[in-house]
Formats: sequence, C-alpha cells, structure tokens
Amino acid sequence: MTNYVISQILGIIVTVLCLIGPHFKKKWQMCANTVLANFLSALGMLFVGQLSATGCCAVAIIQSLLRIWHLHKDTKPSKIEIGIFAIAYVAGGLLPYVVSGTLSEFGWLDVMPIVGALVLMISIVQRKEQPSRAIGLVNAIIYFIYDLIIMNTQIFAQLAGIVSTSIALFRNRKKKATKEALS
Repeated sequence: MTNYVISQILGIIVTVLCLIGPHFKKKWQMCANTVLANFLSALGMLFVGQLSATGCCAVAIIQSLLRIWHLHKDTKPSKIEIGIFAIAYVAGGLLPYVVSGTLSEFGWLDVMPIVGALVLMISIVQRKEQPSRAIGLVNAIIYFIYDLIIMNTQIFAQLAGIVSTSIALFRNRKKKATKEALS
C-alpha cells in the first residue's frame, strides 16, 4: 500500500512537470524538464512494479541529458546515435524482465511504454520546439491510455500534458500563417 501511495504522489508531481514542460521557450529547458519528469515517473512506475515503463524512463533520462549536451555544443544527434537509442528503448523495456527472469510475463501492456518511449525519442531529437511539441503530444496520448489501463495518477500528468501541449502548440504557432489565413 505504501508503494502505491508513493507512486501516486510522484504521479502528481509529474503532472505539474507535464503542465509546464511544453511552455518552455528553449529546447534545452524542455529536455531538462523531460529528465526530471522521467526520473520521477521511473520511480513511480518502479513502486508499482511496472518494469517496462521504468526501463524506458531510464533510457529517456540518458537521451535527454545527451540531447542537452548536443544543444550546448550546437550539434545534432547522428543517425547511429538515434539507432542506438531506439535499440536502448526496446532493451530498456525488455531488460528488467530478462534480468528478473520474468520475460514470460511480458505482455501487450508492456509494449505500450516502449512505443511511447520510441515516440519520445523522436520528439527529443527534433531540432525545433514546435515539431518536438507535436510529437510529444502523441507520446502523451500513448501514455494516457497506458496509465488509464494501469489506473495510475500519472494519467493526470498525461492529460495535463495533452492539454498543455495543445495550448503550447497553438500559442507558439507561426504568426505568418495566421495572418495569411485572415487575408
């Protein structure tokens, strides 16, 4: 029971991070928020035994930190690096089951965090904020469905992420396109 309560409290904190994350103006700020949100999310998922989600969050932390480094150096991730992270997300989702000897328990529900993590990976490697937000919206929808199924308070984080990202996408849209539409 204590693990469940801790997980739910962490889910509430992640909700706040999902509310503010899409509104950061700079990509490195969005990535730093992703690091913190995934760290807390991993802890929360670990407390309720969702090993696949925990592994995917761990990989997301590493990728987000590396992306911040790339942004600082003004370089972009190579295709090899992106491929390595794609493999790492799948491995991160499977490894906890392999290590614990419970791979036979890996089911369709455990695939969802891996798919969500792969979508997150695509969002993180985006150079510009708007495409990153749009792809992040897809990630939030996948995790919303996942958290709804496992009945975790992180569902509120995903709902907040969906609403907040939609607002950020609208607020940060190109003004020129709006002016042309009005003409």
